[in-house]
Amino acid sequence: MSNVEIRQDFSEIDCCETLGESMYHKLDSEHCTNDIDHTKPVNKQFLEELLESNALKGKVMCVEGNIATGKTTLISALLYDLNLCQVNVKVLEEQIDQTLLEKFNSDPKKYGLELQDSMMRKRIQAMKTAQEYKKTDHFVIMDTGFIREKAFTLANYKQKNLTQSEFIEHEKVFLDLHKEIGMPVPDCIIILDCSPQRCKVNINIRNRVNERELSITYLDELRKAHKQVLTEFSSSNPKVSIINADVSDQYTTSSFVWKNLYQNFVTH
Repeated sequence: MSNVEIRQDFSEIDCCETLGESMYHKLDSEHCTNDIDHTKPVNKQFLEELLESNALKGKVMCVEGNIATGKTTLISALLYDLNLCQVNVKVLEEQIDQTLLEKFNSDPKKYGLELQDSMMRKRIQAMKTAQEYKKTDHFVIMDTGFIREKAFTLANYKQKNLTQSEFIEHEKVFLDLHKEIGMPVPDCIIILDCSPQRCKVNINIRNRVNERELSITYLDELRKAHKQVLTEFSSSNPKVSIINADVSDQYTTSSFVWKNLYQNFVTH
């Protein structure tokens, strides 16, 4: 059994003895919009190579992407594979203030800045936590990071949910905090991408109350924002491995991830 720990917020730790207790292992209609058969043999060649070379030790990986691109589904599959090996792995689960999110959905312009500030501070704490685990040679998987937060901020500004002054102030606070704590960056980012129409289909299937009213236009703005933020991040952080996965037709498999991590961390 792997040493798996799921952090459900960034102030308390929930230690799970088995993956079955984690939301990432509940592959039901709430968290997963496709069928995954974990009884089928997994191509573990690249995972085994990664483990033999200790390439995952002390690495931080963020799984990023638009709403309903399959991030939780992918993390579930990764954890299933890691559960078969003796791996020290920590998962930092995305956390959003649901009450604040409901307020934002009802009045985006009034609560846009408050929601973005809340998301930013949670992700800053998550990255700090990830770096602490990194020091003890854990493999850390983050369910989204700063790419998503900055993409949402940009999209909400372009959708006029944030004024120009609010957008500038939010960016200033982020940069100030970045300088204050010496903001760390992940070793690898997996970015899941698909059309806004596909996202909408997935949203309708999983049927979460706070997502039902999301429009194709908003999802398209988020997609564009993710691409813009990722391009800017890549330019200023060339040492970070970026793995792009087109999930327009199907979800990314764990084998795809292990293969790309092997190519980036072992053979590169």
